[in-house]
Amino acid sequence: MIEIKSLELVENDLVTERIKLYIGYSKDIVESTGGSVTLPKSTNVFSDLEEAFLRLYRKTTNRNVAIRRIGIYFEKVSKIDYEQLDLFVDQVKIEKERKLEKTISQVKNKHGKNAILRGMNLVDGATAKIRNTLIGGHNGQ
Repeated sequence: MIEIKSLELVENDLVTERIKLYIGYSKDIVESTGGSVTLPKSTNVFSDLEEAFLRLYRKTTNRNVAIRRIGIYFEKVSKIDYEQLDLFVDQVKIEKERKLEKTISQVKNKHGKNAILRGMNLVDGATAKIRNTLIGGHNGQ
């Protein structure tokens, strides 16, 4: 889900400063958990967002109870006006990743959401292909 949201940010020339996570558990056995994390800098780069999300997920999620609902939100979203460069970050790598994400977004818009999928979306039990055919969580018929 972070991948899809990251592509939306790149496509619309937006960046985010915070990621918020909501986890709802099965059968209301355990109260919902979640939290938010402020990113070191505003970004729309998938690898940065994924890293922050995974840290937040590991910190806040009860892995002993079945998860029923997951909500991922970006807060403090703004247009890219300028970018503060950092001496300790490989800017060439970041620009290369942004170009790749823009290309992926263009291909998905032209040929459909299932045109490009990650390997993890093809394993048994993965739901991305099915979810991409739904409209608002319902069958498109």
